[in-house]
Amino acid sequence: MVPAKPKAKSPTVFPLVRKPGAGRPKKSPFVTKRSIAVQRYLRDLKLAAPWLELADMPLARRFCELQVLIAALFFEIRSNGMFDTKKQPRFVLETYRRAVLAQAAVARELGLSPLSRRQLALSATGEDLAALLAAKPVARETDNEDDDERKQQAKRSGFRNG
Repeated sequence: MVPAKPKAKSPTVFPLVRKPGAGRPKKSPFVTKRSIAVQRYLRDLKLAAPWLELADMPLARRFCELQVLIAALFFEIRSNGMFDTKKQPRFVLETYRRAVLAQAAVARELGLSPLSRRQLALSATGEDLAALLAAKPVARETDNEDDDERKQQAKRSGFRNG
């Protein structure tokens, strides 16, 4: 038996196109409760951190995704407890810890911690944070004027100096 040759497509034949409104529209897989929460966190992050630029948005999105996942993990720990039936810590605790550490690292990269914000500000001016901290004078505990002033404030507020 000889296989039949495929017929050439006629230029007048059009593929079947679904009529608008026919059938149920497919829901986008990207519109879920989790993605809506990530979008909300991202919007709030943009307002709280105006120094973030367009190039920072993928990392900012990862930060917000981690925030949503951490909240879900915390809910799991809160609802089912930290320990299993053998009084051993549940695996979800380790997962929660790792997610929090990852989020802290991403936050540092985005400049969301006070130290990283200061480093970003100093790098913009061309100064070095380590040099500034090394040059800053260290307060001595034997400074009598400061010690006397603290004692006076403590007496006025009713606390004893222990």
